[in-house]
Amino acid sequence: MERVMDEISRRTGIDQIEVRRKNLRNLDDVGDVKSVLEEIERKYKEFKEIYGKGVGLAFYVQYAGPNSKLMIEKEKSRIPGYDCVRAYLDLDGWVVIKISATNQGQGMDRAIKNLVSKELGYEKVRVLLGDNEVKGYGVWASRTMLTMGNAAVIAARQLKEKVSTLGDWEEVSKMMLTQPWKVMDVSADACYETEDFVGTVSGQISVVRGDCTGVKVERHFIVADVGVSGDEEIVKGQLMGGALQGIGGVLYENANDGVEFAVPTSMEAPTFEVKLFHTPSRTPTGVRGVGENGPTGAYASLCNAIRDLGLECNSFPFPRGERS
Repeated sequence: MERVMDEISRRTGIDQIEVRRKNLRNLDDVGDVKSVLEEIERKYKEFKEIYGKGVGLAFYVQYAGPNSKLMIEKEKSRIPGYDCVRAYLDLDGWVVIKISATNQGQGMDRAIKNLVSKELGYEKVRVLLGDNEVKGYGVWASRTMLTMGNAAVIAARQLKEKVSTLGDWEEVSKMMLTQPWKVMDVSADACYETEDFVGTVSGQISVVRGDCTGVKVERHFIVADVGVSGDEEIVKGQLMGGALQGIGGVLYENANDGVEFAVPTSMEAPTFEVKLFHTPSRTPTGVRGVGENGPTGAYASLCNAIRDLGLECNSFPFPRGERS
């Protein structure tokens, strides 16, 4: 659709930003659409003034965290849309959060730890990954922070309520050891799924140089309303890494190349710039999904930048030797 928006602009003469503004519709729980679009407009004009040609943009919403009703009735899936966690206080005064997900580089354990620590006002929080004692359904659809992150905070609130009637965290953990007849266990279980999809309104801008023999991405700008961040630097890293994956999909990666299948490295990576907005979602933590956000926007912004050079970009990877 973002390629279509560019072609509408090209053929009607309507400004790239204006054609998107004209096609906006009412969006529910996706963040600050106005501010993200204004930021994209500001950066797009800046890049066009500097580079002239080879500048392309994408303005989009990434949806995440489908609930059970959506998964089962619409997606015809046998996997529900909720996740559960267990929170407990151990004998050394640590609040332990057990989740079923494994970490694939997203740093979800650190992000959930930060959210729970903030909720409790207590730093001794540890997140245990890959626990099969709690119900969970894996890492997919940018859902982990929306399901497990929210469930963790709900469980932490329940835990805090139990502890507050007995003393502070350290006192209660000692009481569990020295006076177990007063308190044998402090734990809480919670499950969570979203009421509906939660969106992340976003935009990307690519700047490319080159010709029909090959192009290189020089600069890449990302803006997204990510809601409340469990860990801001991890979120930025995910967005940049995902965008680089999209760049690889457009310029380098071809499964037909066999053993010479190419993926982008730091040598091919452009200079990245990321700006985040933080409009809370309507979930207990206020988080939004960002897992697929990077590649989602990068394919379109890079292809539109290639088109802005006067080249065709209608298939991936970018075919060499074509001119419009």
